[in-house]
Amino acid sequence: LLWVDANMAALKTDKVMERELVYSFVPTSSEKYIATAKMKYANRGSFTKFTTRYRTYARVYLPEGSQFISVAGSMKADRSAEPGVVDQGVENGKQWFGTFISIEPGKTGELTWQFYLAPSVVENIKNNNYNLLAQKQLGTVADKLTLELNFGKNTVSATPNETLDDANNQKYFYKTDLTVDREVEIKLAN
Repeated sequence: LLWVDANMAALKTDKVMERELVYSFVPTSSEKYIATAKMKYANRGSFTKFTTRYRTYARVYLPEGSQFISVAGSMKADRSAEPGVVDQGVENGKQWFGTFISIEPGKTGELTWQFYLAPSVVENIKNNNYNLLAQKQLGTVADKLTLELNFGKNTVSATPNETLDDANNQKYFYKTDLTVDREVEIKLAN
């Protein structure tokens, strides 16, 4: 999982942006998993000679075979209520989806992708293993990361560990940051 924001003539606004990536998935009755990758943006700046509205072309990179369902928060242009174009493709063995969003100074915004997990990931879950590499975007400092993963079967062990209250159930819940790439390994019950 890699979220990449590309500053689109937003000056030095990146330095006043706060971001939180929330990644979750749930099983469906058809043995698929619907996943959600949501970035919460907060523009803590104002209109100055260095900062402005945050304009980004955001891409999310996923395992190849992930299937696009929908996007919410996409914009055709700044302050537009009309949804933007969604691009998708495969690059370096990764499926990606991309679109534009803009966040005014002093405001918050969200961009939310929904997709089906790649068949290879579903197969690993069926075999009671799940591994996630959440990659840090180069140049970012410490975006927040929240994982809310519902496997539909109990977890046996997890690295990093959840809190004691959250452990050994069907969901893995973990809050951290992306100061570095984060790896998660989960063993599931039969």
